Amino acid sequence: MSIITGGKLIYNKLEKFGVKKVFGYSGGAIMGLFDNFYNQNKIQLYIPPHESFVGFQAIGYSKSDSKNLGVGIVTSGPGILNCVTALLDAQNDSTAFLLLSGNVPLKSSGKRAFQEAPAVDVTKPLTKWSYGVKNIDELSDVMEKAIYIAMEGKQG
Repeated sequence: MSIITGGKLIYNKLEKFGVKKVFGYSGGAIMGLFDNFYNQNKIQLYIPPHESFVGFQAIGYSKSDSKNLGVGIVTSGPGILNCVTALLDAQNDSTAFLLLSGNVPLKSSGKRAFQEAPAVDVTKPLTKWSYGVKNIDELSDVMEKAIYIAMEGKQG
């Protein structure tokens, strides 16, 4: 029996929903997800020179055609915090944008671990939905809900 990782599950969901381009900046908390882009060739991964560009490039891609979901991937701490302006821009301009970030392990959460930031608390007021996955069993449903929320109604 093959065990599916969280990174593979996320990649598969993006592929299922027709995502063709993803913008990402690597870091320790998301390397397992990044590996999937190197082992597959259906989704192009673009790596900008800074985390903040991840958000703005994904938003620009989404704005180029309203059928495109702009997807950004960053690591925890500074990675997610450097995308806050892009999140607000997507919300204010009704642009379909999904930002995925890694985080510190749950056992380290709330203990001022290296690269820890209160991502959900910071991003919740700026987005249609912000959620921190706590169990891999919910990841599939959370990904589907996140994509649906980003694309449906007033995009953001």
